[in-house]
Amino acid sequence: MNKSAIAITGFGLVLPKSSSNHDAQNQTVPELIPRKLRRFSTRSIPTAVAACHQAVESCGLDEKTLCEKVALYTAQSGYQHPDFDDFADALKGWDRHVEPSLLATLWQSRQVNPFLITKALSNNLIGIISQIWRLKNDGVAFIRDQAGSAAALDEAYFQLSSGYAEVAMVVMSGCDEDCYTAVAEQRPLPINTEHTGAAVLILESEAHAKRRGANVQAWINSFSSNSQENTPWLDGAMFREREGLEWGGIVMAITQSLQHVHSEQYQGHWSVEADYGNKRTARAILRRDTE
Repeated sequence: MNKSAIAITGFGLVLPKSSSNHDAQNQTVPELIPRKLRRFSTRSIPTAVAACHQAVESCGLDEKTLCEKVALYTAQSGYQHPDFDDFADALKGWDRHVEPSLLATLWQSRQVNPFLITKALSNNLIGIISQIWRLKNDGVAFIRDQAGSAAALDEAYFQLSSGYAEVAMVVMSGCDEDCYTAVAEQRPLPINTEHTGAAVLILESEAHAKRRGANVQAWINSFSSNSQENTPWLDGAMFREREGLEWGGIVMAITQSLQHVHSEQYQGHWSVEADYGNKRTARAILRRDTE
């Protein structure tokens, strides 16, 4: 086994429920967020928390280990902060032909959510997840869509490979609907979580995974967040982001590939990659075996 290999011991995936995505899960997101935290939640938070629950349940970590050892790295995609639902009452009667009136309407209205500023923070997601699972370890919040996804996984991979952390949770959440465009085109805004999705990976160092006898879903043998080289030829397939889910980046691509190789009972190496602009590609070489 590669000494720098990182174990994937759990993962969660909740896909957007838009009509163009035939793989979306036909289920409602349960109310998994404590009531006192819901006031700070944006549109994508419930979906992300649901994916986190999937990942936590699949990895088999106890509450004490989660609390004391899990480092949290999150990334967010699409317009989510603040949620357009917060402006719903204020936007009623807004004259779309008089653009300057929008700002005045929003910021002078008493109907605007009082927690609007908190919702606008880029660390909104990491804050709520860390509160739910009472995480006390390292944590970093990233943005910028696919680049944020690559950065979050890169940081987790570095911390685990260097021995600074033993367990990490990487969360990518996003919205596949552009709310700005919907407003400009006078179309209905996304309802609840129908256009949001999330992908979550639970990663562990090789030593920690073996010490607790974890059920390893796959190994990440190598990872590069700025790869412009040709994909190496391996005995397995190369998995890319599926069309329409590019916002999820490399974290989404890995969770989708894990679902595929598990359903096919695949054993061996495979390459996973996701483009994130400027001709750059985040790429991971994974392995699934019985060792």
